[in-house]
This record gives sequence, structure tokens and C-alpha cells, in this order.
Amino acid sequence: MRALTRQDKKQAFIKATRHFPERYAEQIANGLDDNELAALLKRYLGIAGGSG
Repeated sequence: MRALTRQDKKQAFIKATRHFPERYAEQIANGLDDNELAALLKRYLGIAGGSG
């Protein structure tokens, strides 16, 4: 098995978050600072996104 490239990781992140804008449309429309965005991404991705 080969190591993941930067492009592999980027594509995986894009695929994993493709519905994020729909799920958090209201918060996005109201504006988010970096901390709020990070918290929403952590919640959206679940334990896999916040375990490290």
C-alpha cells in the first residue's frame, strides 16, 4: 500500500465535507470566524475529525 499524497488527502477532505455548506448554510450566511468554523468542521466530521 502506498503512502497518501497531499493530493489524495485534499481529495478525501473535499469528499468528506461536500455537504458541509448545505448542513451549515445559515451559520455560513451569518459569517463565521476561524474558531467557529473549526468547531463546526469538528462536529461535522465527528470523532475522526477531532481525534488528534
